[in-house]
Amino acid sequence: MMKTNKVAKEEAETFKGTLCARAQKIGLHLSSRQLQQFYVFAQLLVSFNERMNLTTITEPDDIISLHFLDSVAVWPELAGELRALTLQTPHLQVADIGTGAGFPGIPLKILVPQLSLTLIDGTRKKIHFLDHVIHTLPLNRAQAIHGRAEELAHSAVHRGQYDLVVARGLAPWAPLMEYVLPFVREGGLCLAYKGPGFREEFQAAHAALNILNADVERIIPVIVPDRDLQRFVVVIRKRGRTPRRYPRGQGLPRRQPLMKR
Repeated sequence: MMKTNKVAKEEAETFKGTLCARAQKIGLHLSSRQLQQFYVFAQLLVSFNERMNLTTITEPDDIISLHFLDSVAVWPELAGELRALTLQTPHLQVADIGTGAGFPGIPLKILVPQLSLTLIDGTRKKIHFLDHVIHTLPLNRAQAIHGRAEELAHSAVHRGQYDLVVARGLAPWAPLMEYVLPFVREGGLCLAYKGPGFREEFQAAHAALNILNADVERIIPVIVPDRDLQRFVVVIRKRGRTPRRYPRGQGLPRRQPLMKR
């Protein structure tokens, strides 16, 4: 049954009002344009999800909290690190590896329009969706690229080219580091979005950071308003060049994760 214009407008205003209020609780003040972009993104996500498997989270309230705010809640805590990065470049080069339906990359781009964003995913239909989102919102200085991280990371176009790399729910700790750190420039940052169980896997994977020339700078607890969720963003600094052999191909990062020898 088609919604009337009045009902659709009321739903849009309710969505944007809820998002605005919850964002303010974590120190984020969204403009009317940003709120509209988030609303359109949510509509596209639900619409495309009827034809392809993008997400199991489709209720408006859940999209606001579990996708949008979960993606951007860490941003106010990163002011110092980001200020240092932006001294070296007017537009931070950001890559979202294994972005899926665009998280956290697209919410971060909406929040900070001056970012230059590259979304990378190995599923072509998701790239088609992301291309449509980029065109519809629209988002300048944003692109979606189809490919596997372990292959693209060996390309001169991507290897060591990004100031900031983000990854949300891509892989356990050791393979995750092997997938994403080759994309980060020396001195750049990686943000790894993790749930409450990350400490156990983290303890077993210190060797991956040493081999890949990176260090954990800090671990930021993330609070999503109106949700009883324990989330963390691990901030990793790349201190040196990634050895040329990494990432390994043929599924080796997952099957044979980098461990202490």
